[in-house]
Amino acid sequence: KYLETDSMPRHKKAAIEVIYQGEESPPFKKLFQEWDEKLFKTPRNVENMRKLLFK
Repeated sequence: KYLETDSMPRHKKAAIEVIYQGEESPPFKKLFQEWDEKLFKTPRNVENMRKLLFK
């Protein structure tokens, strides 16, 4: 439903893939310049979140 109402132009037969956290392929990771393999492997405590948000 979201894709049907989104204003971004897409071909009606565009492929949609589901990517699960921790199973990202190398081509997918290349789309994100600052991909961090360790991001979700460290505990989410306040100090780690500050480092993440205020780099």
